[in-house]
Amino acid sequence: MRVFDDNYFHELLNAVGVFATGKEIIVPHLTKNTLEAWIESEFGAFLLIFGYCVAEAFKQAGKTPFMQFIHDGVTMANHEKYQALGVQFIVALNGALFQMVICIGFIRSLANTDSALHTSFSQVHRVINEMKQTLVRVY
Repeated sequence: MRVFDDNYFHELLNAVGVFATGKEIIVPHLTKNTLEAWIESEFGAFLLIFGYCVAEAFKQAGKTPFMQFIHDGVTMANHEKYQALGVQFIVALNGALFQMVICIGFIRSLANTDSALHTSFSQVHRVINEMKQTLVRVY
């Protein structure tokens, strides 16, 4: 697979390492076979934490809206255009306020033009529903 030989991918793996002694960096030992399980595990942990934060923000807000959906057209380094979708909310945890901005979708522009980035509402609605279903399943 091309991804495993990519220099940026190797830099990503090095970035997730932790300093064990002063200078030695320990990174997860990942092979092509264990990478998928590692990604699923990390994403599962993210969903649990994200679900907890959303539930807390929902409780703290009472009956007022607590989250807003955001979007923006982006052009990647390879010149492909996408519509990035996200959510933004504030939650109080352990006496401190945290502003959460989380990307929940990345929809590719099929025509790859700036004018085509105005994604149809049906695609946006699908991404939002997938996020809701995922949170309900996990949390």
